[in-house]
Amino acid sequence: MWSSLPAIFLPKRLLLVAALCLALSTMGYGRTITVERDGTGEFIILQEALNAAADGDTILIGPGEYTEMYKVKYPGLGWEVDVVGDIKVMGLTIIGAGPDQTLIGPAIQNIDYARSTPNCLVMLEGTNCRVEGVTLRNGFDGLYAGYAEVNVSNCRFVDNARSSTFYSVGGGGVVSSNFGTNFIGAQYHIGFLANGAGVTIDNCNFSSPETEFGVLVNGADDIFVQNCVFFGVGIGVQVSAGGSCRVANSNLDCEKYGVTVTPAATRCEIHDCEISGGWAAVAAANGILLASQSVFVGGIYTTLYFESSLATAISDCHIFKGTASNSVWCVQSLDAGQIQHDLRNNFWDTDDPSVIESLILDVNDDPNIHAEVLFEPFVGGPIGEEKTTWGDLKAMWR
Repeated sequence: MWSSLPAIFLPKRLLLVAALCLALSTMGYGRTITVERDGTGEFIILQEALNAAADGDTILIGPGEYTEMYKVKYPGLGWEVDVVGDIKVMGLTIIGAGPDQTLIGPAIQNIDYARSTPNCLVMLEGTNCRVEGVTLRNGFDGLYAGYAEVNVSNCRFVDNARSSTFYSVGGGGVVSSNFGTNFIGAQYHIGFLANGAGVTIDNCNFSSPETEFGVLVNGADDIFVQNCVFFGVGIGVQVSAGGSCRVANSNLDCEKYGVTVTPAATRCEIHDCEISGGWAAVAAANGILLASQSVFVGGIYTTLYFESSLATAISDCHIFKGTASNSVWCVQSLDAGQIQHDLRNNFWDTDDPSVIESLILDVNDDPNIHAEVLFEPFVGGPIGEEKTTWGDLKAMWR
């Protein structure tokens, strides 16, 4: 093709190609920066390494406690907050020596919740980042990321008020990480706020009764929670404000609810999970709930609670009554419309239809409840192999 160009354009075109190649090579291969507490690296203080980093660089952080904090003024706040690591470059990779060895955050917990300080790692304005092998501790936010793709793996979040906040993030994931806190009144371990989408949480552990939510999906779409364990948190997964989430292959044993679906126009899909809650396994209000191949164990109020909810479809599941008198409790006002919840083809720990009917509180018990639960046909024994696919369930809503 070059031979067809006029000779006068060849030098400029070749120079342009050479410049583009140089630019691409520079973007693709960042340098490696080392941070060591014993002085053997390029830097001793984490923020100094972050200040020296360029797009695409990698920072290797050696063993030690990184506690030095700096005052930072962020948009929307009328005051400065303390930050250990303020990330401002694109495509940065931060790798610690392991969560037991590289500790980022104050040595002592002294969180000012009202002023959102201090914080461990903060990245704003699309500063995509990868964080591996560190502990983020004693912060208001252990990790705060906004308008970015964030990838976290093999990390530990300890004693934070909010372990990690993702604001309008897109893509990425949190993998093989552990979350726990002793901060009284902790809000969540992972919080998705605003219009983020497409983040996967895989093989993570969430604990501590002081935390209200394990994972909060508030307005974000297509959040995937899989192969995770939730123990002792107030609510395992809450989907709200029009968000959507899929929970699969996970175990949720929570203080209040395993999963909650709250207004408005929210959607949650549950597959191959074991879910129990001190109050109820699942509560849904003004949202869509689909479930299959899962075990639901009730609490002191009920097992499945539906309040002014959109139609629910649960199939091929075990629904076990807790200490309450019922397994399904419907509260449906006339303003919310007449609803039928499809709970057919489930095992209710009995093969007696009259017993199953007695476990359901719906319009057949109170005409002021404008919801009916369909349970026949039901399964007379424990369900073994998977029978219903996600495609089958989704087809019901098309």
